Amino acid sequence: MDGKAWALIASLALHGAILLALLLTVSVMAPPPPPEAPIRATLVAEGPTPPATPPAEPTPAPAPEPATPPAAMEPPAAPLPEPQPRRETPPERPQADNRAAEQARAKAEAAAQARMRQAEAAKLAAQEQEKAKQAQAAKEAAAKEAARRRQEAMQKQLAAEAKAEQERAAKEARAAKEADAQARQRAAQQLREQLAAESSQSQAAQQAAARKAEAADLLGKYIRQIKEKVSRNWSSTDIKAGLSSRVRVRLDPSGNVLTVRTISSSGNAAFDRAVEAAVMRSSPLPVPNRPDLYSEFREIDFNFSAKDIQNG
Repeated sequence: MDGKAWALIASLALHGAILLALLLTVSVMAPPPPPEAPIRATLVAEGPTPPATPPAEPTPAPAPEPATPPAAMEPPAAPLPEPQPRRETPPERPQADNRAAEQARAKAEAAAQARMRQAEAAKLAAQEQEKAKQAQAAKEAAAKEAARRRQEAMQKQLAAEAKAEQERAAKEARAAKEADAQARQRAAQQLREQLAAESSQSQAAQQAAARKAEAADLLGKYIRQIKEKVSRNWSSTDIKAGLSSRVRVRLDPSGNVLTVRTISSSGNAAFDRAVEAAVMRSSPLPVPNRPDLYSEFREIDFNFSAKDIQNG
């Protein structure tokens, strides 16, 4: 066998080793199947379950033939076809049946769970409906009770208002009667007081008129005495003829001068000041020793002129 034949055999062995390595790698790297949901219902399939067929093992590469001494020259052999990758054989029928049974069990379990959920939902809906019905009944009963209480309260209020109105009318009638009696009493009292006041006023007026008349007579007499005393206390020597001022003097019951001021000027400020100073120096002024006439002498006005000084 020549070198080309050996090369061909080595190439075939190398390809077989590569294919075997690829198959092992794919089997190791393949993800594990997802976990199946737990099955509560158990379905028993009829007949025994056939055992699963193990996957076919890859055919080992042919061992190299021992070398033979070169023979006489022979024509070159035709090249062998390259080996194709071996396809995995599909699982046999029993495995497919097992998967179908499992799918059927899962479907039946899902349907049973769906029916259970529907029944539970229907039960909850019925309970909620019953609760709503009971709540509506309680609400209507409460509304009826509230309306009854309102009606009862309104009747009580109307009765209380009617009673209060009767009591108020009776009270007003008693008050009006008492007020009328009191008004008659007050009218009679006022009439008596008015008559007494008129009588008292008449007497007081008569007494006041008599007192004024007496005070007027005394005032003229005491003003002359006051002017004489003021003239004696005159200190200014610069007197111009024709000057006259009117002063207002306030006195206490003893005749002491409280205030003095000019109410009508003479036109000469020095003369006016001299008159006021002379009045203050003349305190106390002569007044009647009559307390009943003090109101007439509490404040007096009089004229004081240069002629009064000359006559004094």
